[in-house]
Amino acid sequence: MEAARVARENGATKVRAAVSHAVLNDTGYERMATGFLDELITTNSTPLETKGLKNITILSVASLLGEAILRINNHQSVTSLFKIKGF
Repeated sequence: MEAARVARENGATKVRAAVSHAVLNDTGYERMATGFLDELITTNSTPLETKGLKNITILSVASLLGEAILRINNHQSVTSLFKIKGF
């Protein structure tokens, strides 16, 4: 949150954070409520409640895990699942 605050103080109009496994305690939820972050994007790889906060977006990893299981079962590579097009 400190980085988000500094970004705002230096003219950022939008601040977003993306993480793979968000784990928030009460302090984390309080900080999310401050508004320094416009959005926290995470996956449902760990249980997380939004607790009514509109700035938390949770993306499902179900299709990714399903495809990985299918490929492993069929002795196929899973490497391409983790390559981002354009990079």
